[in-house]
Amino acid sequence: MNKKTEEFFSVKVKNLAIAIPIHHVVEVQLAVNVIETLSTNNYFDCAFNCRGNFIPVFDIRKRLGLGTSAVSRSHYFLVLKCDEMRFSIMIDEIIGTISFVASELHKKNTLTTKYGAPLLMKLSSDAVSICDLSTLITSDIKEEFYELMFDKYCENDSSKEKTH
Repeated sequence: MNKKTEEFFSVKVKNLAIAIPIHHVVEVQLAVNVIETLSTNNYFDCAFNCRGNFIPVFDIRKRLGLGTSAVSRSHYFLVLKCDEMRFSIMIDEIIGTISFVASELHKKNTLTTKYGAPLLMKLSSDAVSICDLSTLITSDIKEEFYELMFDKYCENDSSKEKTH
């Protein structure tokens, strides 16, 4: 009998090992190209340049209640896509790809935010938590992302018009 497996990209954020479904992962970058600090935002700390694209950095540490951390050369940006959004999270360490048999994934032992929304599912056999991006990225985070992108691209369009 074939058991269905699911692929994940596993990383460490502070001391928490998390696994993100591989279909959300676009690429990994060294955290060296920070182009803008986004101090007025609740969920996005900064942005970086990824081959000419503006990529906001989602503060997953704050969202998971792990505090905050300044960007340093020892960090990585994990670029993700979810619901037509392309953003990154700052991670401390790359563990690698892992596979789990779908039947081993349990939603019990779910970690929650202060709002009671489930964010991660602890696996019973391993010390890694599955990151459910569709639950993690709430409507207010999406709204902030789209406002940020709108402001960034409208700003670029208006500066181009002024130079012509």
